[in-house]
Amino acid sequence: MTWQPYSETVLGLLPEICRCDRDIWRSVVPLICFDIVEYHYPNKVMRQFGLEQSVPVACDTSVDLHNVDRRHKNKKFEEMHRKYVEEWRDRESRIVQGTPFAGHRERMKEYMDWYCSITRLLITPVTRSPPTTHYQPSSSDIILSHALADLASRCTRAVDSALELPPSLAFLSLLIRYAI
Repeated sequence: MTWQPYSETVLGLLPEICRCDRDIWRSVVPLICFDIVEYHYPNKVMRQFGLEQSVPVACDTSVDLHNVDRRHKNKKFEEMHRKYVEEWRDRESRIVQGTPFAGHRERMKEYMDWYCSITRLLITPVTRSPPTTHYQPSSSDIILSHALADLASRCTRAVDSALELPPSLAFLSLLIRYAI
């Protein structure tokens, strides 16, 4: 899997205005929209920029920024967000640097160990089975069953379409389809 969606080919399709300040895409800055402020943390997705992913530094996502009550209509945004505007103006000095990703799995070990320590690897125990009577599936069971049915349908269609190809191309077709 390639975690670099911003290939030069894709970027070449964008208008120049979208490509002109590419370095600030990696700036740790507040994004401001009227009374809402959210921080942009590109250091959490360095692989998208073709760089090695390190363990991200802990960040403070202020609860105050999420407790927005629009009933009072505070329009003094310049005053209210002065600190964040200053950080935005300093965006060119807040660019996250990194080492180009070369595909070395041993360098990813520290990150993967950290990631596995903060991620739920299994949502429910594998050994859990539904009750034998009066079983009402939870919404996650229903979503999972729909996802599995969709996956089975896609696989069936892919195999069916591959069977219509000459044998020398059928396997290659399936590899290409699922490698992307």
